[in-house]
Amino acid sequence: MLSLLDLAAGPIRYLPPFNMARHPLVASLRGASCVIGLAALSACGSGPSESEIERVVKATVAKEKAATERLIRGGGNVGPTVHAVKKLGCKETSSNVYACDVELDVTPLVGERTKAPTTIRFAKGSDGWAAMR
Repeated sequence: MLSLLDLAAGPIRYLPPFNMARHPLVASLRGASCVIGLAALSACGSGPSESEIERVVKATVAKEKAATERLIRGGGNVGPTVHAVKKLGCKETSSNVYACDVELDVTPLVGERTKAPTTIRFAKGSDGWAAMR
């Protein structure tokens, strides 16, 4: 409600409310912050992918099976069979070293096929990812 003082002060100008969300500077800052955020996330990395983890686990098991077969000089099944590997998450423990929680779907040498969660450490080398003991 207008008072006499408002009328005496001069003509009333109506100014529409200022919408900061539509301001061009705010829009460009929002776009820049999204680009910077995505670049930061991609630069950080998140450790090995699920396919890389599966490749390393299966290669490690195959290498250990071959070594065991040479020791006992016999054929047959001398180790576990890895059916699948599911990445649950990875945390960087030091530079290019990640501790990854994985779920292994394996059939042990003796026993039934089972899914078991475990943690495996991976290091990034010049040849790619490798499991650490």
